[in-house]
Amino acid sequence: MKINFDKCMEMLLEHEGGYVNGNQIGDPGGITNMGVTKRTYDEYHGVDMDEEGMKSLTVEDVTPI
Repeated sequence: MKINFDKCMEMLLEHEGGYVNGNQIGDPGGITNMGVTKRTYDEYHGVDMDEEGMKSLTVEDVTPI
């Protein structure tokens, strides 16, 4: 299972890309990095991450989510 998960994360992150602040019409996600929205990150970790923190997320930060 772990081998499959790691491969899937690698493939996912190739397509999700990096930081965006999706304030455009039709993009309700807002601040997103590596496919994780600020809201999801905050809810998962019980924090209120600032924009700079979201910009500096690492693979290790988002993998558990």
